[in-house]
Amino acid sequence: MTQPMFPADINGIPAHAATVTTLYGDTVSGTLSGLTLHDWTADGDGKFHTSTDLGAEWRHYHDMMMAGLADQLTGIQRLEGNAEVVFENTGLAKLSAAEQARDREDVQREYDAIDAAMKIDQQTMGIDP
Repeated sequence: MTQPMFPADINGIPAHAATVTTLYGDTVSGTLSGLTLHDWTADGDGKFHTSTDLGAEWRHYHDMMMAGLADQLTGIQRLEGNAEVVFENTGLAKLSAAEQARDREDVQREYDAIDAAMKIDQQTMGIDP
């Protein structure tokens, strides 16, 4: 079966897919929102992207931690602040802005998956804070 063709949007990313078929054959929405701080939209290839400026968000969390305010952040936000330090102090800093944005999205997808799983577990177990 061939994949449907989608026109490219202004960023060169294939246009939004209304649904995505998982590796297990399930069909899920092409938009994920509400469970984490980020909204994710699938491109025509089924890869999810966010319009959030992750670099600015991560720098903000890092700045809060450096100001002694880490206790005001969630565990996921502290991970994001720490990830900013990795991006600034490794070879990642030498990548183009577009490459860094792709890499940040890859990391953020993982963090949001962990965050969503923790929230679902908390709600399921009746320990939703």
